[in-house]
Amino acid sequence: LPRLFRLPGTAQRLAPRRSLVEKNLELRAAAASLRAVGTRASIVLMVPELPPPRGTSEAARIVSQRLAEDYGVEIMHVTFPFVEAELPSSLAALLSNNPNCCGWREYLKLAAWTLPFDRVALLDSEMQAVSNADEIFDLEVEAEEGAAIEEGREAEGEEPFMATVATSAPLNGGLIVLTPSNATHHRMARAVLTTPFDMA
Repeated sequence: LPRLFRLPGTAQRLAPRRSLVEKNLELRAAAASLRAVGTRASIVLMVPELPPPRGTSEAARIVSQRLAEDYGVEIMHVTFPFVEAELPSSLAALLSNNPNCCGWREYLKLAAWTLPFDRVALLDSEMQAVSNADEIFDLEVEAEEGAAIEEGREAEGEEPFMATVATSAPLNGGLIVLTPSNATHHRMARAVLTTPFDMA
């Protein structure tokens, strides 16, 4: 969607985890861009409730508070669907050998399926709006036959919840339009913890 969103500069997806200062700048730029294009949607920041002893830092709380004050961002505290120690060894090895920006923390995105909205557009923090894209909330997308990622779910009476061009095709999580569902959230978390990840 090049006319709706942009990634400023070169996305550092494989770089080490960004500092809180860098993340703060990204979040402020994203929130400012959404306000500038006149979105009518709520702007929500999902803040993870990290397990003890780490917890959520005071600095992260300050960043969240200032986003709320300066841009009217709603702060919603969410929990990870699982902890790193619960990951299957095959997935842990895959994440170790193919690092992304956040490692297993990338699965915090699953919490978007628990948000109290009819529809959610989940954006990575480094994305910036260049025009109003509120129409994406009205999109109706149906998976083509054979394109469902969750094979066999139809036989169990469950509709496929996500699709790409083929079962093995990559899926970019920078922009996801979704319908929140606790049932879907549980299914995805269960799939992560029970699916063998063999990329050989």
